[in-house]
Amino acid sequence: SMKGLRLTIAKHTITTILDTLGENDFVNIIAYNDYVHYVEPCFKGTLVQADLDNREHFKLLVEELQAKGMGKVKKGMKEAFRILNQFNQTGQGSLCNQAIMLISDGAMEDFKTVFEDYNWPDRKIRVFTYLIGREVTFAENVKWIACNNKGYYTQISTLADVQENVMEYLHVLSRPMVINHDHDIIWTEAYMDSALFASQAQSLLLMTTVA
Repeated sequence: SMKGLRLTIAKHTITTILDTLGENDFVNIIAYNDYVHYVEPCFKGTLVQADLDNREHFKLLVEELQAKGMGKVKKGMKEAFRILNQFNQTGQGSLCNQAIMLISDGAMEDFKTVFEDYNWPDRKIRVFTYLIGREVTFAENVKWIACNNKGYYTQISTLADVQENVMEYLHVLSRPMVINHDHDIIWTEAYMDSALFASQAQSLLLMTTVA
């Protein structure tokens, strides 16, 4: 049901989320209307490593998405839970945080049975919700989804709002680690440092950064 500016904002939200992921993450993107379909059919029913190639591939596919029919959120949620639960049971992936990012311009359905079947009472999978557009009619329902699944709700009305609102999910995921004083050492992918070329090395050098 998304069209025009709302669809543009939704696409930008997805690509911004992809930019927050790294090689230790596993991801997939599910589009939903009257039925569920994967933006990349080759990745159907699984998660793939969020390396640079896959992220860029997903971005291209997201740009090609078109609004068709009515968005049936419940079908998309069920499929997302099914994949994550399957991944968890088989010991695949990073075996760390699991999350669903729901991007929608409205949700009228009753989701209680979905969460009872797939996520309650343990709530191992967090659900973060992004309500696209200025419409507030569905805000309470979309907020309820996030609050009852250890996630975070935000409304994105303009393209300028995307970056700040997307980053909120990282704060939520990091809280348990901060409380437990955990700190994972993270290395970036190799990159070319042009500053060194200008200053001293006189040639592009491969660099990496640790945090």
